[in-house]
Amino acid sequence: MRKLATALLALTVSFVSFANDGGNNHKLDSEKSVIKWIGKKVGGQHSGGLTFKDGNVEVKDNKIVAASFSTDMTTITCSDLDGQYGDKLLNHLKSGDFFDVENHKTAQFAMTKFTSNNDGTGTMVGNLTIKGISQEISFPVKYKVGKGMVAISGDVKFDRTKFEIKYGSASFFDGIKDKAIDDEVEFTFAIVAKA
Repeated sequence: MRKLATALLALTVSFVSFANDGGNNHKLDSEKSVIKWIGKKVGGQHSGGLTFKDGNVEVKDNKIVAASFSTDMTTITCSDLDGQYGDKLLNHLKSGDFFDVENHKTAQFAMTKFTSNNDGTGTMVGNLTIKGISQEISFPVKYKVGKGMVAISGDVKFDRTKFEIKYGSASFFDGIKDKAIDDEVEFTFAIVAKA
């Protein structure tokens, strides 16, 4: 998945003539932005994708000064299982055991701080909201600012139990052994936003 995000970022920015944006708002291009997820368990893992609903990035002096994004949780997909097994997993992920999509159709991220390393990499800090619960997270990103465009990619890891997603967690349930599901969830994303 890191290769996917890197490839998309490289493809996107190869068509951009980089210049100072001077302080522009950029709207997320949902057709060119992707999210992939991985959930691990004892003896294996599952993977899939999500669709961005919307998002905005503000740039000043070639640096990200504000950003917010939301995902449509109803679009969650599974890429490693087909047919009835894939459907069963998706229905479970959408249920109250996990993301409770019926009552929480979106998840949001709102940036509170961005630290640039001045080499196209940086650290993004902000509040991730899932199931109506907000937690601060921090993650490294790669980014490019171009004339009328911003591209951001990165890997986000978070503890799902902090969002009351405790199903199958060995941290909360004794004796589940080989049926335990990791508390940590990973998202890989590539975002394209246009002025």
